[in-house]
Amino acid sequence: MGLIDSVNTLYLPQIVVDAEIVAMIRRLLGQVEFTHETIARETIERVGIGGNFLKEKETKRRIRAGEHFIPRVASRLPYDAWQARARRARRGRRARRRSSPPEPSAALTSAATS
Repeated sequence: MGLIDSVNTLYLPQIVVDAEIVAMIRRLLGQVEFTHETIARETIERVGIGGNFLKEKETKRRIRAGEHFIPRVASRLPYDAWQARARRARRGRRARRRSSPPEPSAALTSAATS
């Protein structure tokens, strides 16, 4: 059967997870750029020890430029915070389902009328 039969063992959600893992590995193995701009010596001297670099425009710009990997699927929250967020999301989905029941599909309604 070979490759054709391997499609039977494919788990689609795993593709999403694998893609994120590959992106993390690419970021880890990528080249680190050491230039005057990326070192940001002036910013370090200005903010100083104990300062807040997250308030700096340069930090925000570098993060948005891909300097820091931000996962799309995985969560970096502590377990308790992750669990609380999941509970809130479940409650929100239940409330939306109760407030607007799903419409019957066209196939079901046409089968019932014939």
